[in-house]
Amino acid sequence: MAVDSKVYFENAEKQRLVGLLRDTGSSEVAVLCHGFADTKDACFLPGLAAALAAEGQSSLRFDFSGNGESEGEFVYAGYWREVEDLRAAVEWLQQQGRTTTGISGHSKAGSVVIMYAAKYGDVPQVANISGRFTLNEGITARFGQATMERVKTEGRVRQKVPETGVEFWLTQESVDERIAIGDMHRFCKAVPKTVSVLDIHGEIDKTINMMDAIRYADATPGAKLHVVPGGNHTFSDLGARRELLSYVVPFLCGKELPSKDSPA
Repeated sequence: MAVDSKVYFENAEKQRLVGLLRDTGSSEVAVLCHGFADTKDACFLPGLAAALAAEGQSSLRFDFSGNGESEGEFVYAGYWREVEDLRAAVEWLQQQGRTTTGISGHSKAGSVVIMYAAKYGDVPQVANISGRFTLNEGITARFGQATMERVKTEGRVRQKVPETGVEFWLTQESVDERIAIGDMHRFCKAVPKTVSVLDIHGEIDKTINMMDAIRYADATPGAKLHVVPGGNHTFSDLGARRELLSYVVPFLCGKELPSKDSPA
């Protein structure tokens, strides 16, 4: 029987990060990462943890710095900061005598887990769920042209995330960081051959188009690709969510995926 425990660990900035370890007793652990301005209990993450536990797989899901219960100030962009938060989670598990055998990231964290794999390459299964491929796109669409002009002239503008209520300063620095990353092509190419990648995306995602998953898979040698029929950005449809889990769970457990999918 799986046991849930709240856990605490520090990132490189000495900020306390808060996670939830669902422990089945397995030495191998999957780390589950939330999306933009979300938390460890967002969307399908609790269901994913439960489905992994049913297969005997322990999991750790945690709040990135500045999100949920973790310390730090919320920032727009902050991709490399979240890569290092994920690194802190992997290292904390190592200190507990555990091995991280899989990582998954939803939305913004889909990009984060690919960047992690490109930099560290030490986790064998990496699942990118609904990640954006071209990071210098979608900024004006989210905030509006008028806000972007104000950021240029004033340096920062106070914003609120409609979906979660999170308030933050949108700064020119954070916008420049995301633009500088550009697209994910170079990170996909840098993922070691020892790392398996699954790119999975909802067919009717209106937040990030499903074509981004195809771009990820095309850029990552040997990546597996699956588009979930009827799936939106958060897989709110129960049928789509079941199909999502039917792919991500065996992948993170190192098992075979349904036979109808093949490498991209």
